[in-house]
Amino acid sequence: MKEIEVEITKNAFDVVVVKCCASCAYREIDVLSGHRKCYRHDKNVDRYNVCENWKMNRGARVAGVGGGKVKQKRYLDFAMNIRLREQEALAAGTMDKSDQMQVALMRRKYELFYMAPIYY
Repeated sequence: MKEIEVEITKNAFDVVVVKCCASCAYREIDVLSGHRKCYRHDKNVDRYNVCENWKMNRGARVAGVGGGKVKQKRYLDFAMNIRLREQEALAAGTMDKSDQMQVALMRRKYELFYMAPIYY
């Protein structure tokens, strides 16, 4: 398998964003062919393309914002780790889907453990 070098940046909320065609504001999909196209260059591009005109798209810029509020990066990591462990337990058959932690409980646990709110 071919290894691909990627360039990484972070958005204003400390979320890692890979600089590539997929995260570029200038990417569009050609309706007729279904190929990625850069409207700055007016040519088809590969998903890993990155050029000097790369600009972070809206989805990448607002990653880390929830319900109109910016969530702490530490909370997002905390919640992701819980969900990953739950997915592993579900796959192993040691946990039932109904046993997954409710979001409200996850938030309370985070706030008690870190003594900090989940929002900035």
